[in-house]
Amino acid sequence: MKKIDSIINCQKCMLYKNQLPLIDFYNGCCDVFFVGLSAKKVNNILEDVPLSSDTTSGRLILEIEKDFLNLSFYHTNLVKCLPIDFNSNKIRYPLKHEKKACIDNLFTEILLLKPKIVFLLGCEVINTIFDKYKQKKKNCLTNFNYKVLEINDIKFVGIHHPSYISVYDKKNKAKYIESIKKEIKKVI
Repeated sequence: MKKIDSIINCQKCMLYKNQLPLIDFYNGCCDVFFVGLSAKKVNNILEDVPLSSDTTSGRLILEIEKDFLNLSFYHTNLVKCLPIDFNSNKIRYPLKHEKKACIDNLFTEILLLKPKIVFLLGCEVINTIFDKYKQKKKNCLTNFNYKVLEINDIKFVGIHHPSYISVYDKKNKAKYIESIKKEIKKVI
């Protein structure tokens, strides 16, 4: 577990001063990853997990997962610590250097847990991963036929962020869920 310790003790950027890394302490291999953008504010990082079911995003992800009882799921974020705007005391988008500092932690999780498919939630996460692998970005979120990037036998699929669907595009929620289930079924 030395590699997980490197994530827990990460100080590559200053965000750890806001809140230590929020990770899911899952043991073993994992079939499906969901990767959000950044951590939320929690009272106890040892008791909470990324994309938990007490969030809008987590509830929609849980709705997707419930039909796959034979698979294991892991929830994480690109940026493990809490980016906060101290003027408004609200969560902000991570800065480019913060995302760059944390991307290796994401790939440490992927290396350890060996998922078959990784869902990248929203354009910020998609663009960060595509930039790292120098992939041409296109407007991959114009419909529900998602672009797949394969790296070392792992499929990375950029999808709409679940909170976007839940708040701004409710009429397409069923279509969204089915398109993600279809991608999962392709790899199992």
